[in-house]
Amino acid sequence: MKLTPSSAPFLDSNWWAEAAGTTDALRTLVRSVARVQAFAVFFAVCNKPWERDQLIAMLVGALPGKFLHLVELTAETTDVLAEVCRQVPQPQGPVQVVGLERIVPSDATHSEVLAALNLHRPQWPERVPQPVIFWVPQYVLGFLEREAPDFFDWRSDTIAFPDLAEEVVNHLRDFIWKPTVDGSLSMEARKARTLELQARLQRNLHSDDPVARSAKAGWLEELGSQLAFSGDWEQALAKFQEALNLYEALGDKRSRAVTLSDIARIRANRGEVDTALLLHQEALAIFAALGDDRSRSATLDEIALIKRLKGEVDAALLLHQQAVAIYEALGDKRSRAASLGEIARIRADKGEVDAALLLHQQAIAIYEALGDKRSRAASLGEIARIRANKGEVDAALLLHQEALAVFEAQGDTRSRAVMLNDIARIKRQKGELDAALLLHQEAITIYKALGDKRSRAVSLGDIARIRADKGEMDTAMKLQNERLAVNKELGDLDGIAAASFDLAEIEIRQKKLKEAHDHLAESYAINLKIGRLDGICFVGLTFGLLLCATGQRKQGLVILHRSRKGFLKLGRTEKARQTQALIDQISKRQQ
Repeated sequence: MKLTPSSAPFLDSNWWAEAAGTTDALRTLVRSVARVQAFAVFFAVCNKPWERDQLIAMLVGALPGKFLHLVELTAETTDVLAEVCRQVPQPQGPVQVVGLERIVPSDATHSEVLAALNLHRPQWPERVPQPVIFWVPQYVLGFLEREAPDFFDWRSDTIAFPDLAEEVVNHLRDFIWKPTVDGSLSMEARKARTLELQARLQRNLHSDDPVARSAKAGWLEELGSQLAFSGDWEQALAKFQEALNLYEALGDKRSRAVTLSDIARIRANRGEVDTALLLHQEALAIFAALGDDRSRSATLDEIALIKRLKGEVDAALLLHQQAVAIYEALGDKRSRAASLGEIARIRADKGEVDAALLLHQQAIAIYEALGDKRSRAASLGEIARIRANKGEVDAALLLHQEALAVFEAQGDTRSRAVMLNDIARIKRQKGELDAALLLHQEAITIYKALGDKRSRAVSLGDIARIRADKGEMDTAMKLQNERLAVNKELGDLDGIAAASFDLAEIEIRQKKLKEAHDHLAESYAINLKIGRLDGICFVGLTFGLLLCATGQRKQGLVILHRSRKGFLKLGRTEKARQTQALIDQISKRQQ
């Protein structure tokens, strides 16, 4: 019998490491319950009743948009299904069941109640059309497998929670809840989970049972997410498509919409932003038809991110504001704070830094009220980036270091790596190149352990820039080419464009203008293809100047004018003014 594995063995042995296995398990349960809209069976294995009660409370808190029922069985219960229906005749959300151990003591040899549970299996989907979570101690699983094998085989997942001390359980509330697969698993833990999912799919390869097919679709969806985090986007897309086909066959519209959004994110990461936009819009229409405001608002945020990428910042702003209004109506403070952060980024890009700082402070106030230390730390990082852009590097450094301490305390290795890179960029800005180099190398080590090829490639680019600053051009070129190779392997058009641009900047410094021209032309063409306006503007500025300097003034001026207009569209008025000044100088020389 397989249990969802925890990643605890791969972490250091302090309180958050002990809690990490439980947190991973609870996130898996949250993700599964959030996704399922019909009958499904989950077994949550927890040996300590007081720990189980804490976990139940946390599960309820992690699913604010759902009403979770709780059914308590007693030693006198003779029919589990009848007792569930008696206590919850019309379930409005997932049903949690506790007390099977009262019916089946550990020294029992047979259980008529479990035999009846097996016999009544066909009635459950009709009478309880919601996910059902059985909280049981470890020994009860053996009874279920023996006394109710058909019902037990119907399970979508069996999730084991390790035994924890009371003070460790209390720390669990400091972890942020995400009803999605996140990138915090080590490579070993991700491989173990991937193998487990593949084994489940193989065991249920030819099942026509609707419940089993729904579980299979959920496993395919999670497998797609795990593969996506590992950088295997082609395989991830294939698994998401399989899940999508199953959801369509089952008539599960909401899960189909969720999967459309999963596919859209990969398409967007690959630079296929127009395709991603269409997929998100299709998902949005489904959520709207279902009256699912929470998912609709999340999708509005997703669409806004793509609009911003395409330079349609005012449209993005309106979409984020719509999402904020929905979250306010739902009373979802955490999601509202996240959307405020997205609005703040747009304000910062438009040069409205005071407005951006105010929005980030509003988000921080919400996170503090919620006790969400991780999200507060992430917002501190956003404020630090604004401070650094304003030249306030010492203030930015202090904020990043404060955020880093939070991520280290929580064992959030991915966020820690992001913060190490941010601190390294400030160190570079201050001229502390060797210190910056060490920080970027530490981040690369983390990304390698996580199996995150894309983020590792970004860090390679950072190191290459430092090597170029130190005059080590050959090493810088080698690193940028390594980064470019990774991006090509991933099919990451945005990454290819960025690496090509950085290569061109090195080649310009080396006076290799023909090579620089070719790399700039490739980067510019990709940015035009994917509609990334900031890339069109910044790459176009360098490309246009190079063309003008190499006797192709007419073409260069066309590109420079496009950059100027793009900067204005992005709200980067000072950059637009500087570009116009360059255009004027070149035009005067032409006269």
